[in-house]
Order: sequence, then C-alpha cells, then structure tokens
Amino acid sequence: MQKLRWPALLFALILLCSGCLRDMPENLPDGLVWEGSLAFPIGKDSFGLNVESGVDSVLFELDSVSGFPRWVSRQTIIMEGLSGFSLDDLNQDSDRIKELLLRLNFYNEFPNEIEIQAYFIDPWRFSIDSLFAEGSVVLDAAKVADDGHVIGQTHARQDARINSEKIEALNGVSHILFRAILANPAIDTLLIPYYPDFRFHVHLSAMLDLSAGSR
Repeated sequence: MQKLRWPALLFALILLCSGCLRDMPENLPDGLVWEGSLAFPIGKDSFGLNVESGVDSVLFELDSVSGFPRWVSRQTIIMEGLSGFSLDDLNQDSDRIKELLLRLNFYNEFPNEIEIQAYFIDPWRFSIDSLFAEGSVVLDAAKVADDGHVIGQTHARQDARINSEKIEALNGVSHILFRAILANPAIDTLLIPYYPDFRFHVHLSAMLDLSAGSR
C-alpha cells in the first residue's frame, strides 16, 4: 500500500509546479532596473624616450659642441602614446552604462619629474575630451643609481569618473592618448646612456555601473 502513495504524491507535485509556471510572466517588466558594478583591468602600456613614443628623431642626433644627444639640452621633452579604448569593448550594451570610472596607475622610472595628461580621441585623432578635468597628473622623479639601475620608481593613481551625460559623447572614441612632459632642467651626464631604457608605465582598469532595464 505504501508503494502506491509515492506515485500519487509525485503526480500532485507536478500539477502544483505546472500551475506555478503558468502564473509566471514570460519576460521581466521593461521598467525593472538592476543596479550592479563590473570591475576589470583594461590593459597596460609603456612609453619611453624613443621615436615610437612620439619623440622627434632630430633630438637623438649628437650635438656638435657637447657630443651629447640634442634632447639633453631641452628643458622639456614630450612623449606620447596611444592605447585602444572603446565603450563597446567594455560592454556590448554600451547604452546601458550609467556611470564609468577609469582608474589609472602611473609608474615613473625616469630620474625626472613627469607631468601626464590623457585624452579621449576618435579614429581621426581628434580630441573629444580630457580624462583629468582638474589638471595633469604629476609624478616625482625616480631614484636611479649611477649605473642606471632604478632603485625606486614613483607612482601616482588617478581616477576619472564619467557620468551618464558624458558617456554618450564617448561612443565615437577609439583610443586614449597619453601625453607625458618630461621636465629636464639639469641632467646627470652619467645617466645619459641609460635614458633609452627608462619607461613610464600606465595600468588602466575600469568599473561600470550598469542598468539592466529601461531608464
């Protein structure tokens, strides 16, 4: 007799679950908004005193008087580099990004102070907006030994927060342009041969606030 009860109970349970499924809506309401955050690294880049970083090749020619490269006598040296960046790469539904926070970590190996600004640019190299509205990020000079060994690189962290009003303007962005100005008031001539090996590094990560429904 007990064996006959289990099929009956199972059949009743199936009927109950079927009724529950029929009462569920096929789709979630369009007005439902889910608040969430995604955080992840985007990439790393390094730039240096070289043509690849936008330094004029003329500055590497030797001065006829001093015998040093021409960049040694410059008060400032500009280095530039591009990093790929697209809202679609961050999230395929870029129209659902409510707020974007970009966190940039900079590391300086040069025994010189560096001033950095960054710009959102489109595929035609037109600047759409700057990342740091309050001004450039300044990195102190690194500590370097006489043999060119970097004893202590310096570090700075900067957050760029982009609200929903600005996000729409970034839909055409394809890259971030980093522009670093290396201050060169006086240089230790012993370190000149090592300058091509020094770098400043950029680590970029992002946090997204997403909406999973209509706003």
